[in-house]
Amino acid sequence: MGWQDALFAEKSLLQVYCKARRVASSRFNVAVAIGVFIVLAVAMAIQEYAGNAPINYESAIITTRKIADLGFSYCTSILGFLITGFAIFASITKPEIFVLLAKLDHDKAKISRLHFIFFSFLFVFIHYIAFLLTCLFIILALGPSGPFADTLRRLASWQPRLIQYGGGALVAIGSAWFVFLVMLLKSFIWNIYQAILLTIATASLPQNEIEALIKATENKPK
Repeated sequence: MGWQDALFAEKSLLQVYCKARRVASSRFNVAVAIGVFIVLAVAMAIQEYAGNAPINYESAIITTRKIADLGFSYCTSILGFLITGFAIFASITKPEIFVLLAKLDHDKAKISRLHFIFFSFLFVFIHYIAFLLTCLFIILALGPSGPFADTLRRLASWQPRLIQYGGGALVAIGSAWFVFLVMLLKSFIWNIYQAILLTIATASLPQNEIEALIKATENKPK
């Protein structure tokens, strides 16, 4: 497969995410999110063991809605920053550099260096969009007059334990995912910084040297 065909190998965001997760996911970011989930889960377990009032329908649904409201506001405001940063990187980088990166294999993955850079950005975008859609669903479906509000209220009176554990899990997962998005913002800023350094480092290269590097990658043994 030529490098032009490899650029279009992924046909959907799901395929991009599956590959990006292997190369762009940071163990530190995942560890922080898992740590937040464990802390919240243990805190709720201790609260129940101590005999305090367990989480009920009202507290679970209110907390979930608050997380969704905060997440929706956060994602809609940050996505503009993310798109702007990505657009700046794409516009100030020479197209010849993109071609060169597309022909260079990444050291630790079976993808090009161009794919590695773009996957690092798209991994952040996909998580923010997924979280935004999840928050939008919660706001619309679990609102006071939402289509599932009455069903959950009936379920809470019929199976209060299910709501207790399910609501607690939703609060812990939503909070951990929210923290993970904040950590991804940190990674995105670092990626922008590295991309700008790459642009500065290659800006001084004359056109003939860039073309020579591209030809060298074309003629290298496979």
